[in-house]
Amino acid sequence: METEENPADAAEKKEQKPKKMYYLDESVVVWSDYLYGHMHPKTVSVIREFSHESDVEPFELYTQGKTLMQKPSMEDDLEDRLHFFAEECDHLQGFQVLVDFYNGFSGVGCSLLEYLEDEYSGKGILTVGVAPTTFSRETPAAESHRVINSALAFQKLSSHSSLFLPISASRTLWRKPGPPVGFPHISYNSSLNYHTSAILASSLETMMLPYRTVENPLTVNILSEALSTMGRKIGSLQSSLPFPFQLGNTLASEFNSLDGNVPWRSLTPYTHNPSAVPFAQSVVLRGIPKDKLVVPGKHPTNNLELCKTGSEMLSLYLSGQYPRSLNSALCVYQASKTVAPYPHIFNENVNHEGYLSNETRSQTLGVSSVPMMTSLQSSPTTGHLLAELVKQSQRLDIRKFHGYVEGGLEPDEFKETMDNLQAMSECYTTDMMEAE
Repeated sequence: METEENPADAAEKKEQKPKKMYYLDESVVVWSDYLYGHMHPKTVSVIREFSHESDVEPFELYTQGKTLMQKPSMEDDLEDRLHFFAEECDHLQGFQVLVDFYNGFSGVGCSLLEYLEDEYSGKGILTVGVAPTTFSRETPAAESHRVINSALAFQKLSSHSSLFLPISASRTLWRKPGPPVGFPHISYNSSLNYHTSAILASSLETMMLPYRTVENPLTVNILSEALSTMGRKIGSLQSSLPFPFQLGNTLASEFNSLDGNVPWRSLTPYTHNPSAVPFAQSVVLRGIPKDKLVVPGKHPTNNLELCKTGSEMLSLYLSGQYPRSLNSALCVYQASKTVAPYPHIFNENVNHEGYLSNETRSQTLGVSSVPMMTSLQSSPTTGHLLAELVKQSQRLDIRKFHGYVEGGLEPDEFKETMDNLQAMSECYTTDMMEAE
């Protein structure tokens, strides 16, 4: 399926002058500092029992979130807000839930999903678990809490979701977060949530296009079911920001130049194996105009140059790269917007429109949009993520962490959680793929 810009809009874009540059790295602290859109008054529900990043009583236990959600006032407020927005929908197909899985919000998120599953049975629930690259608290206790919270959240969130997708700009997590994910054409400060959230948000927005397009969209349920067969309810996200499109080239030539390599990097920790073959994937390419697919009037010299549409060309490329995988391809011609308040993270070889160029971009000129490619996958590498989480969880004696026990978490329940995660990790072995 293709979507295309109005020619008049495209002409107007070319005539636009460069917009004013904003440098916000030193002035933003929390996400609302660089929030561009306006929210409905019913959007934000404030937790008043805890303070943000408090050292006195930090909101960092799964059981704190669960206990909080059991309060009648909190439950009534949640129901009121959800019903309001659900009634505003013309056709409610499902929910997108973003949740921190490493702190007290893990318990809040699990309680929320239990409610959604009961109240809106049959609706798709795509849950995205998010973690930063650096943590404000680095004590041994806080590190252990992150492991316990994550183990409980991974099991519960995946159980109550159609698909659970953990993401972070860090290659590894929990006790000592590893190095940040590197992208060839961007330079970002991994300690700034302002930077890492931009990368994650752009990737998520692109990944979600299959069920957000107007013509012939998939539904959240259809997409999730295709990726969660055989008990594989945890996915991974790959992203190419920007997609490496050289100015003056064609999409066909760019695919040929990849020569069997993939252009993306993984945003799901512990899944960084570019040679891994996914069981299934939903791939989105955006920002390559229709007139840049092939050289107009040139006689086709390969099968890619015979393609008439971007989606057809992307599908052919994927079938050649992953012949044994279930591949879904979507090409959207509109690029990903990167105007203010988007951070200035693109290297100087990325021009104003997001294409790679031999000329250095002026420091007074920002990048207004970029082509992108994402792949939402069910991949064997997710088994490594789960195995690492189980390994770190098994080192902990839950009875020594009184906050969890006092919050109602039984040792047997935590052991059952680890057993379930271990069983889930075995669903991602290549032996299971042979069985299919």
